[in-house]
Amino acid sequence: MESLKEKKFLSDEEFARWWIDQRQKFRNQGEKLTRIELINKGIERDLIDKIFAENPVNQDALIEGLIGKKLSKLSRLPLPEQKKKLYGFLLRRGYDWGEIRAIVAKMLKKR
Repeated sequence: MESLKEKKFLSDEEFARWWIDQRQKFRNQGEKLTRIELINKGIERDLIDKIFAENPVNQDALIEGLIGKKLSKLSRLPLPEQKKKLYGFLLRRGYDWGEIRAIVAKMLKKR
């Protein structure tokens, strides 16, 4: 066990940093869902808060990127249906309702 700890194989902090990085890079996952996953894995909330505070993520840019990809597929649908699908998609990805609502409105206004 000591050998594993020295090599940082049993470090909650290192694992949490890696997990957050992977979720943001490869899944475009929101902070809320990532926090829930880490809590379910037994990582302390204080440690999670510390890591997110040290490495703030531009959630707006991530949301805009996801919306941009999704809008091309939804362009044939009526506007209310587009909004409904975008909201559901982004909420399932773990983004905050307030951020989603503002950015969806802004991006649909641009079109």
